[in-house]
Amino acid sequence: MRKKMLWWVAIVLIPMLGADVPGENAPSGKLKSVTEWVTEEDNGKNITYKDEYEEFDRHGNRLSYINYKKDGTISEKENIAYDKFGNRVEVIRYEMKKSQPAGDSYDRKTYKYNSFKQKTEECDYNRAGEIKTRTRYSYNNQGKKFQEEVFDGKGKLKKKVVITFDARQHPVQKVTTNEKGETTKLQKYTYEYF
Repeated sequence: MRKKMLWWVAIVLIPMLGADVPGENAPSGKLKSVTEWVTEEDNGKNITYKDEYEEFDRHGNRLSYINYKKDGTISEKENIAYDKFGNRVEVIRYEMKKSQPAGDSYDRKTYKYNSFKQKTEECDYNRAGEIKTRTRYSYNNQGKKFQEEVFDGKGKLKKKVVITFDARQHPVQKVTTNEKGETTKLQKYTYEYF
């Protein structure tokens, strides 16, 4: 029978600081990092290893995340950057996979925002730093996202999503079109008000 027990390095510090269990965002300025250790009991033997490590900035935003394999090597790593308003502006993710012919997988995304902290652009990059896809978002006067356009690395429109809203700002229709402008998906929404 296999048992898993989590040992947090900060097991004493978290309750003392009044912090919640760490996740995407930690409490402002109270927690700098968390290391998660796992102890497994297998056939009467206890095996302890580092499972995860997270680092936070002074605002509680997660800056880095590392997931480890049982042998101590890194399985996955993520680095996150924020602007001065706390918006996530870049995420770089590595996955170490020996099974892939090209080696490790790499994913880099950048984000742009408007003055209302709404995401207006998201770009995916390849290892060479070239844009694979660029997604632009548009918002109506009530702050609802009504359009999403996806372009390839050369700037050619690949997909467009347009959302129509009713007077209460509930979506009533979502139309997805391809690069030729042909509808590939149509969703309609109805609401019952009591």
